[in-house]
Formats: sequence, structure tokens, C-alpha cells
Amino acid sequence: MDTSQTLIFFFYGLVGLLAVGTLLSGFFQVRTAEAVVIQRMGKFLRVATAGMNFKLPWLDQIAGRIDLRVQQLALDVETKTKDNVFVKIPLSVQYHVIPEKVYEAFYKLANPKQQISSYVFNVILGHVPKMNLDDAFLQQSDIAIAIKRRRMLTPSIRRWSPTSSRMRK
Repeated sequence: MDTSQTLIFFFYGLVGLLAVGTLLSGFFQVRTAEAVVIQRMGKFLRVATAGMNFKLPWLDQIAGRIDLRVQQLALDVETKTKDNVFVKIPLSVQYHVIPEKVYEAFYKLANPKQQISSYVFNVILGHVPKMNLDDAFLQQSDIAIAIKRRRMLTPSIRRWSPTSSRMRK
């Protein structure tokens, strides 16, 4: 074998290796309880679900991964009651992304935890100042129901679903 044949063999081997590597780079895995947002050249293409998936190499890219499991957000809200007593209310909000709303959760919520916190603060600050200290602790479940009920009326927060919100003691 002369030098020119060796160079041609090496060149074709390198091109073949690059082609196989490019093809294999299109495969990716999505874990259970996770969704992956796929973009083609910067534009939304689809949401990939659990299992083995394929994207076109060089054209498609993984824009992000969304966790579909229930997550918990711990908050402390300080407010004044009707009888002029300042209380610090520790809250736990459990939430998850609704699988059918992954697109909205990824593209329309800039900072979900901050937006949920702000929303819960507004609900608490709208209810607790109207109550006496004793009533605030007796009506914990009513406040939790108010958070869930108001979420249904607020379009920007419909993309997440609170599974429960409760006051910690």
C-alpha cells in the first residue's frame, strides 16, 4: 500500500467516524417524571417524554429539562393581624408542573419560584390582616383553600398546580 492509498483510507475512516458520531449524538434519554423541551434552530419543536428519544444532529437542541415531580417551596410570611399583633407565618407550598403545560411552564414563567412566592404572599396578606390572632391559627385550612381557589382565577399561575399549602407550626 502506497502513501496516497493510506491517506485516502485514513480520510474515509475519519469521515465515517465523524458520520457515526454525528448520528449517535442525536439520541438522548429522558428520565421518568421529566420532560425535555426540544428546539429546532431556536424555535420550539416539541416536548420529549420519558424514554429514548432522537433529535436531528446539528439542527435540534435540548433547550431545557423540566422536573415533573412534586416540589416544595418553604416560605415565611410576616404580617400584622386585626388586633395589631405581628405574626410570622411559616408556609409550605407543594407544587408540580402539569405535564400538558410544559410548554407554558418553560416559556411563559420567567422565575416560577419567585412568582409562586409573590402570589402566596398576596393571598396571605389579603386574608390574615382581617383576622384576629386566634382566628388566623384556627382558620389555617381556609387560608390554604383560598390559595388554591385564587390560583384557578389567575391566568399566569395556572401553569403550575399546588398540591397542598399548609401552615407549619
